[in-house]
Amino acid sequence: MELWDEDYIHAVAQAQIAFMEDQSGLIGFGYIEGSIDYRIEENKIQFSWLGEDEQGDICGRGYAKIDGDKMEGKIFIHEGDKSTFIAIKDK
Repeated sequence: MELWDEDYIHAVAQAQIAFMEDQSGLIGFGYIEGSIDYRIEENKIQFSWLGEDEQGDICGRGYAKIDGDKMEGKIFIHEGDKSTFIAIKDK
């Protein structure tokens, strides 16, 4: 994530973004923990997320291009920051 440093990204736990087969998922980085609703079109995934941080409720959206085990995209916090990200699938 180009906007935040590694200390922030992993402040509470290892940062993660996970997508389940039922179009739900989980997101966690910094002090944010939340759930995801997503859709896939060809090799692109679009998602919205809802969760909490140290100040209360928080939400946003994002998208990513899927290339094998790698995902590159952008995450947006509603009325807040945005950042690119790269995620590698756990084996």
